[in-house]
Amino acid sequence: MHGRHYPRNVTGLPVYNQVNYSVCPLHKPTAFGITQIRECELVNEEIKKLIEDNRSQLASNIRDITGILLKNERIYQMIDEYIVAKDYCYTHTNKYNIPYSVLYTRKAIELFGQRIDSSELGNRIHLAIKERSGKFDVEEGRIVKKVEEFVSLHLLVSNHRIRGSKQYMTICIGEKNGHEDTHCIIQEEIEMKQYIYRLKNYVE
Repeated sequence: MHGRHYPRNVTGLPVYNQVNYSVCPLHKPTAFGITQIRECELVNEEIKKLIEDNRSQLASNIRDITGILLKNERIYQMIDEYIVAKDYCYTHTNKYNIPYSVLYTRKAIELFGQRIDSSELGNRIHLAIKERSGKFDVEEGRIVKKVEEFVSLHLLVSNHRIRGSKQYMTICIGEKNGHEDTHCIIQEEIEMKQYIYRLKNYVE
């Protein structure tokens, strides 16, 4: 608990400040959406700098969230696209939910050739591909194709929900062949965590 995240003074913590409490993203989170742009350039630039200074940690967090061991090259490309598009300026983005914002705004993320994590989520993804996919398989932890034609297997992070003090998103992995509708192989609700990133010149 931090003094500014609780609406009264707490012994041993900084004095409660109503202004800080009101503007803190942990006090009143914003629902994810790609319609509202934050106009506070100071906050936007801080988030952008946090992203640029913490690419490696951000990549690791994205792997933990998705259960997919996406290659650095793929994740860094996603981050570059995110920065160029200025998606960090959406009002839902704050300095504690950056990896979720990156995943949410990237839409479908191609998974062919990527490895699957050995986490609980990764194991469920592994099993779902094995049992429910007609076009993909998993060999030695890597996602491979079972067919010759052009097919795609992609990950989508969507459906942000706020329930009391907790937040959730939906992870869906689907396969598609040409113009066919996407066939969902696995859909999981995940509880969001807060991630802390430091600026390179940050001093304790």
